[in-house]
Amino acid sequence: MLTIVAETDACQRAANQGQRLRDGWNRAFADHSVPWAAYGFTSSTYLFTNPDGMDLDPAAFDAHAMAPQVMERAAAHPAAVKLRLALMTEGVDLSGKMGAITSAAHGNDDIDNAVAAMGRALEAVRAEGDL
Repeated sequence: MLTIVAETDACQRAANQGQRLRDGWNRAFADHSVPWAAYGFTSSTYLFTNPDGMDLDPAAFDAHAMAPQVMERAAAHPAAVKLRLALMTEGVDLSGKMGAITSAAHGNDDIDNAVAAMGRALEAVRAEGDL
């Protein structure tokens, strides 16, 4: 494992897939008119569920510009739990912190499927009346 990390581009591939995931989920939020955002760095992705209803553009969200007390509540929207459950039914399991980690083993199809799953999950949560 350490040889792979040291001698290949595995870390960069994981980081690239993390960026593809964040970009795709932010497109899904924008396409479904949900003022939430995916943010993170390298292979880590987290969701800002905008519990205070701020006006935000998912594609332009900057977590570093947010006050710490706002980011402490990043996943506090009442619909966050339902989104996590809806994603699970789509085969995507977020961590309890409402995040995901990509690896070098995640291919483009995996990311594309996770992005499509987010769109369907948002539709399901909206159908419940929570978005």
